[in-house]
Amino acid sequence: MKFIINKTTIETISNQTQNFLEKKDLSQITSHILLDIRDNKLIVMATDYEIGIKLETNNVTIESIGKATINGKKLLDIIKNFKDEDISIEKNEDEIIIKQNRIKFKLPSMIAEEFPIFPNKENKKILEIKNDDISEIFKIVNQSIDNNNIKYEFNGMLLKVEENNISFLSTDTKRLTISKIVQENNKEIYNIIIPKKAVLEIIRLFSKEINLFFDDKTFIIEKNNVFFYSKLINGSYPDVDKIIPNEFNYELNLIKEDIINSINIISTVSDKIKMEFKNNLITFRNLENLNIEAKTQIEVENNFDISLHLNGRYILDFLHTINEDVFDIKIKDSDSSILLESKNNKVVIMTIKEYN
Repeated sequence: MKFIINKTTIETISNQTQNFLEKKDLSQITSHILLDIRDNKLIVMATDYEIGIKLETNNVTIESIGKATINGKKLLDIIKNFKDEDISIEKNEDEIIIKQNRIKFKLPSMIAEEFPIFPNKENKKILEIKNDDISEIFKIVNQSIDNNNIKYEFNGMLLKVEENNISFLSTDTKRLTISKIVQENNKEIYNIIIPKKAVLEIIRLFSKEINLFFDDKTFIIEKNNVFFYSKLINGSYPDVDKIIPNEFNYELNLIKEDIINSINIISTVSDKIKMEFKNNLITFRNLENLNIEAKTQIEVENNFDISLHLNGRYILDFLHTINEDVFDIKIKDSDSSILLESKNNKVVIMTIKEYN
């Protein structure tokens, strides 16, 4: 196997594989990427068994076909120091030789045939997600995916498909985020849970409409010479309808930047805030007693009197990810969760009980 490729091309590909590599145990073949020269193109694959990526490029000069593995991180580290010129990569027995002008590196190669086999799309269901802001939806929902919850389902995003819509949901038990796409699907209703690690890669790799191929264990997205797969979380997501209050007593339309600026002022002292709605004002204060007081106010049009104790960071997370300049806040009472809503995106945030 031998090919010549421009430094920028191979560096871009190598960068995209880094999140898919085993980095702690370099003896594992999953610390390597697979380089496969065939069909007049270079195919590069990387996986840690949980998620995987396959990239293709025709921007390569092929001298001989074949395949080989090479440590993905070391390859990138080497390429970064090269000039923006062509690079020669060649397999010689159990070594990979990388050359550019007078620079030469030799790296060990593992047995290519032992590289993990990727899943394929055969016999999988297909879901067309028809939206021009896929990455934005995933960003909104990602904010409340938990990181290390003992209830493993909470470490992922629920994708709920119904006849006339697709819902994307996540919760860390203190808030629930929901984003919805209205579109006609087939009449089959099903749920899949996508791990947080895969959600982050989808945000990075894809922006617009995607087709999702899936079964009970894995899903695949293939678009624009990028093949991405991930294992699914096997579990049962809670009934989120029980989390959302059935009715609200108060509702206001608010300007996003006003709320962001006010919470940012209080968050210099504490994330735990008090929002007091009274006399056509919202007063923001810090909750924690740190012998410091932070306070600011904004003018609104409201005719009700109520105080809420909340984690301000959860409000900021939502407001920073929506595109609209205004949003709705819906309140039942001081003890119940509140709802923030903007178009097809919403978050339910629990109040802080110990201060009530």
